[in-house]
Amino acid sequence: RLVGSEMCIETELQESIFPNLDKILDQKHISQKELNIRLGISEKSLWNKKRGRTEFTLEEVEKICEMIPEYRLEYIFKRVSNQ
Repeated sequence: RLVGSEMCIETELQESIFPNLDKILDQKHISQKELNIRLGISEKSLWNKKRGRTEFTLEEVEKICEMIPEYRLEYIFKRVSNQ
């Protein structure tokens, strides 16, 4: 049974079409707010991008890859269907 923040993380992972990105950010202790700031985008914009409603720009992808250089681009942005 999930409670509190565990439930929020589980829900977040289920909704995102980029589960690897979410897992890596969680492991690296990079918050969504920090990611918003580093990318220079709003919380809503990031929410839309992670759910496939809008696309990440090349500049945003490059910034994310610079933040976590030990992971390959293909792994970070491997999509899963969002149902």
